[in-house]
Amino acid sequence: MESRYQNILTELAGKRGGPCLSMYLTTAVGKNGCDETILRFKNLKRKALKSLNRGYDDSVVHQFTDRLERIEHDTEFWSYQTGGLAVFMTPTYERLEKLRRKVEDEVVVADRFYIKPLMYLFQTLDQFLVLAVSMNHVKLYVGDRDRLEAEAIDDLNLAYNQFWGEPNVDRRMAAMSVAGHSGPNSKSRALFHNYDDVHARRKIDLSRYFSAIDDVVCKALSAGSSLPVVLAALPEHQDLYRAHSHIKHLLPKGILGNPDVMSVDDLRNKAWSIIKPHYEFICQQLVSEYSSAAVTGRASDQLHQIAKALSQGRVGKLLIEKNRIIPGKFVADPGVVLFADINNPHINDLLDDFADVVEQNSGTVTVLAKDKMPTDTGVAAIYRY
Repeated sequence: MESRYQNILTELAGKRGGPCLSMYLTTAVGKNGCDETILRFKNLKRKALKSLNRGYDDSVVHQFTDRLERIEHDTEFWSYQTGGLAVFMTPTYERLEKLRRKVEDEVVVADRFYIKPLMYLFQTLDQFLVLAVSMNHVKLYVGDRDRLEAEAIDDLNLAYNQFWGEPNVDRRMAAMSVAGHSGPNSKSRALFHNYDDVHARRKIDLSRYFSAIDDVVCKALSAGSSLPVVLAALPEHQDLYRAHSHIKHLLPKGILGNPDVMSVDDLRNKAWSIIKPHYEFICQQLVSEYSSAAVTGRASDQLHQIAKALSQGRVGKLLIEKNRIIPGKFVADPGVVLFADINNPHINDLLDDFADVVEQNSGTVTVLAKDKMPTDTGVAAIYRY
């Protein structure tokens, strides 16, 4: 799952030279929601074409116009959109990406794609998996605090009744040694009872069921997912499942209850209450790391200072504000920033440019909500040295 997201970001980052159109918008279902979404798409389209007209000739603009209008008039396409949509387009490339979460309506035309909103949606900081296990169904969900979606995994079409009655364990011989009654020195005798041990058999059947589930889930996560996994199951099944599990990031605390009677929103809310303390801890760690580094001159929140450090490859971690756009251009040599109008088709968001350079230099980029940022400038960089 994560590898797919990284592949998308890598693909988009490789498209350079412009014009690169990036559009984000929240989508809605139902006729009224669909009509309203198309209207907002048309407004973003007009804004994009206005920007393109400022820097490119009519033949290039017409290429974008025709393709955007094709999307606009595809009513069947809009009928199946929920959450959000991202549109990426060049004269020779087009990608439409359905998003799980709502996004701010934005459109940017620049010499490279504007991918900061996508980085925020794809980063694993506040994302998680929910493994919902009942006697009748098994589902694996992926999501975050805002949205939870079931993953399509055919092999998870399992139910407990498929594992009833393992061969050779339906009836068992149990030996019980009891003392004789003729005196303290009398020999013990073994009484053998041929009986159905219902509880033991049920535990064995459940173990086989849970092991089968775990094998499928581990295979589905074989790409190396680092997302935490929250188990939703009856209280009496939680420990038994963990005893048979090889899921690397299965959390010790789970959602107690039968997931069959819980809505997706219930599962999301209960899972987020488990994940949230971990998310808050990581955010606080980043803020503390920045504050400590700033005291010794190994961190900054000033654009010009960060630009110079970027040109020297010194930025190891970059924190950028989620919905903040600072129009401009980063010039790697000599490491300066130029401020300009975002409607200029050659100008991107400086924070997006910074993030691109840090990722190319094998650093880490974290997009945070405004209230989680350690500074009010929209950016905070922690230097390698």
